[in-house]
Amino acid sequence: MNRSGTALSLIGENAGTAVGPFVMYPARAHASANKSAATLGDYLDAIYRRKWWILALVVAAIAITYFVSKRLPRLYEATATLNIDRIAPAGLVGAESLNQVAPDMDQFVSTHLKMLQSDAVLRPVATKFHLLDKPGANNVVAQLGPTRLAALKVSRPPNTYLIQISYRDRDPEKAAAVANGVAQSYIAHLASIRERDWESLAVTTRRQLAGLKEKMEQSNADLLAFQRRIGMVDPDDKTNVLSARLLQLNMDFAKAQADRAAKEAAYQIIRNGAPEAAEVSGDGEQLKRLLDRKNEALQKATDVQSIYAENHPEYRRAQAQLTEIDNQLRAAYKKAVSRAAAELREARLRESNLEQAYLASKAEADAVSSKSVECRLLRQRADADHTIYDELSRKVAEAEINAGLRNTPVRIADFARMDPKPASPNTPLNCAIAMLAALVIGCVAAVAQETRQQRIRSVEEMRAASGASVITELPAVRLWRGRRGVGMFSDQVLAGRPGDRDLSGFREEIRRLRNGLAETGALQRVRVIAVVSPGPGEGRSRVSSELAMAYAAIGRKTLLVDANLRSPVLHGMVMGAGPQAGLCTSLSGESRWREGLMRGLTPSSPDLLPSGAFDDRCADLLHQRLPWLVEEVAREYEIVIIDSPPFLLYSEGLDIVRSSDIVVAIARADVTKPQEFETMLRYLHRLEARVSSFVLNDKR
Repeated sequence: MNRSGTALSLIGENAGTAVGPFVMYPARAHASANKSAATLGDYLDAIYRRKWWILALVVAAIAITYFVSKRLPRLYEATATLNIDRIAPAGLVGAESLNQVAPDMDQFVSTHLKMLQSDAVLRPVATKFHLLDKPGANNVVAQLGPTRLAALKVSRPPNTYLIQISYRDRDPEKAAAVANGVAQSYIAHLASIRERDWESLAVTTRRQLAGLKEKMEQSNADLLAFQRRIGMVDPDDKTNVLSARLLQLNMDFAKAQADRAAKEAAYQIIRNGAPEAAEVSGDGEQLKRLLDRKNEALQKATDVQSIYAENHPEYRRAQAQLTEIDNQLRAAYKKAVSRAAAELREARLRESNLEQAYLASKAEADAVSSKSVECRLLRQRADADHTIYDELSRKVAEAEINAGLRNTPVRIADFARMDPKPASPNTPLNCAIAMLAALVIGCVAAVAQETRQQRIRSVEEMRAASGASVITELPAVRLWRGRRGVGMFSDQVLAGRPGDRDLSGFREEIRRLRNGLAETGALQRVRVIAVVSPGPGEGRSRVSSELAMAYAAIGRKTLLVDANLRSPVLHGMVMGAGPQAGLCTSLSGESRWREGLMRGLTPSSPDLLPSGAFDDRCADLLHQRLPWLVEEVAREYEIVIIDSPPFLLYSEGLDIVRSSDIVVAIARADVTKPQEFETMLRYLHRLEARVSSFVLNDKR
């Protein structure tokens, strides 16, 4: 709990900001949520800060590469060039002569590249020039395995149909001979492959031709034997005649069936019906006339009966005429029935005869048709065998001609020659590669080291770590660089040099800090200010002394307390050696605190209470009696500024903060780690300390 007894939180705790890429603040979620990604400027800054280290690495790499390259043996390179025909190795006659451009040229060239490095091509060359014989090695085992020449390089220049065969050796003449030997061995290998393929193909083709000839002769013999057996050359001709006849009989048979059905229907009607039904028969006209006469006679008899009586002679005459007509009608009907029956029998007989003729013709046509199909199959097989034999004979003849006249698709475009200039080592190229590699490695290492060693470097990074919206930025002072310990507070250092702008700027920012603290504590008569930082070497003592002098300069009675018991330095403002009396002796009761005071040399200078002689009990005594001592001091001084030890290293910082009204938290650019600064802030927040100001010291 602070001296005012009020629970206060960190100023600007919710004010987040963005930071660079080399700082991570996992303890403050609200601040880390607003961090931006790494920018190019951040990486360039990291590289710039380590530019001399990177430059030294580059120079060392170039020097080592230069000396190593000079000590390496000289190797000479010779290159033979092969040209691959863009035109495919087509034939001169036949269908092969139509194939001009080779398809898939890239694959074609890649195939040659692989074949060039095969054992069949390299082994004759390696044997001729003793390339596999190595001193002290088992050459027998080496010759049994596949041939590999480490100094051989086979490549294809981009966008060309060329293959370059390069070989390196300490002897330039041998390098040229090996490169030319590989090229010639490959061309000879292609020729031998073509010859072996043609010999194998010729043997197989001749065997196939003999078999096809026997098959063709057997097919012709089978066809002739079948023609002799059936007694005709072409059964298809007779099949056509029989088909026409069968079609005609089929039509006649269908007509006979229809006629028989019609006459059978007429017969049934006439036989079972009245005489009037016989009108549909052949005697229909006669029966119709008789029926007309009967109707007339019947009408006449009816008229006579109506006029005369039945006994009248005229009526009897009419009845007799009607009876005669009925008798004629019955005779004609019987005649029609007999005639219909005769016609029906005739139709049935005709239908039966046509059916027998149709069936006989159909059986004959089926027999001839089956023979025709068999004959056609035999003829087709004979023709197919003859066609295949002729085609294969023609292709074999064309292949024999093409095989004798065709050239290999690869030829030597340029023989390898001795090069007096060594190809390896290439010292300028090696140095350039070493320089580039060292530069890349140095930059990557610089960025990696910067990422691993995180430091607060800017106000934005400190604002992100603290959450404060207002941060005092103290510039770096060249006069103070390299000074440590008591020498930091000598008269020469404190006075500075005339016209030292960075020192005047530093003290101007201290005055700005003082005025800000005055506004923060306007309601309190006495102000106890603790100056804290996470670790050593971050400028607490410097800020404490300058802040005390700034308060004293405006007439405020100020006391500067050196509570950094482990490594005190503030006594250097007055004397070179540390006094025996001071804070430690006051806490232990060996002396009163006034006895250890170092008074200011002028009224505008602050008084100093040094740490005094340190012993093992001082830390425990400070924990017990510091609040009482602060109350005593506060009765006589308006401002009490306490310089604390490194907050995260020693426990005294907690006691000092509890006994103070406000806290000034300091971080030093390029020194303070953001994790340590945040850890200190968490402790201060737990103690309910009032952190009134945040200071970024030594900002360049």
